[in-house]
Amino acid sequence: MKILYFFMLISLSLNAQETNFPFPKKIDNFWIIASYNVENLFDTEDGPNDDTEFLPNSPKQWNTTKYQKKLEKLSEVILSMHPKNIGPDVIGLIEVENKKVVQDLMNYDQLANQNYEIVHYESADKRGIDVALCFKKGNIQLVSSTYYRPYDDMDTSFSTRDILHVILLMGKNDTLHFFVNHWPSRRGGEDSEERRILVADLLEKKIDSLRAINIHSKIVVMGDFNDNPANWSITETLKAKNRKEEIREGHLWNAMADLATKGKGTHKYKNEWNMLDQFMISYALVHAKKGIRFHDAFIYNPDFIQDQDERFKGAPLRTFVGNKYLGGYSDHFPILLILTKK
Repeated sequence: MKILYFFMLISLSLNAQETNFPFPKKIDNFWIIASYNVENLFDTEDGPNDDTEFLPNSPKQWNTTKYQKKLEKLSEVILSMHPKNIGPDVIGLIEVENKKVVQDLMNYDQLANQNYEIVHYESADKRGIDVALCFKKGNIQLVSSTYYRPYDDMDTSFSTRDILHVILLMGKNDTLHFFVNHWPSRRGGEDSEERRILVADLLEKKIDSLRAINIHSKIVVMGDFNDNPANWSITETLKAKNRKEEIREGHLWNAMADLATKGKGTHKYKNEWNMLDQFMISYALVHAKKGIRFHDAFIYNPDFIQDQDERFKGAPLRTFVGNKYLGGYSDHFPILLILTKK
């Protein structure tokens, strides 16, 4: 009986952190950055935006029990993003309704012990969908934050999620710029692509302004772009290079592009993988001679967040398929960026 109990404990600990991810052995010498589309993290209250899909009287029958289960599931994933089960140092959250749901998540159970600070602004998105950035207070300090609101001169009715720009002092003397994104969805075909290009153009201009002040700025562009690394918005508008050897001063490098070419992805649609979630980082982070620099980037997809149904095996285990409640985690896998502390 004691032997059985011992193996049960081992099984539980392995479930919290799979062993096949390239975390560094000396993890205390690294920063872990995460980006996670959490699939419609809504509360149960009727807010000022069009949130009727996630209310108790909606076809989804979204209620307090399901909301608390969602918080439990997401907190489990976030904590497991660190080998010590203490969560990443910085995490960008995509598809959150408001600051309250982010607070509820970061205050849930063991996540409350990690002392995360939240940066969030309400966007103009019609459904109330926003992005947020959370970071561990202590060795990381907030320098400043702002947001950039995309608009279309030809279509004043257009609205989407803001681009969140957060500047953090990490460690004693490394300043990093984080841009958190959630670009317009792929619904609508060619029109939707034009809107992603519009948002990409705004982001490129803001980054270009930053480079004009300091071409050696350390930049992390992250989030759900609803485009793949090879799409026009990424390669031509944002000018992100897919191959590390191609980048020069002033360029961004797409750290997820190589995985995409190998058929890997973070979101599965009609049985095809898409690398919608990406990290794009500046030349200064890739080739820094001192301070923080790039170490690795990968999709974080431990078995427990994968669908085990034979028809969908290996895909993200989602919360909903349409109005059918699955009680899973998200329809996206998170991605992790590992930076060295040199």
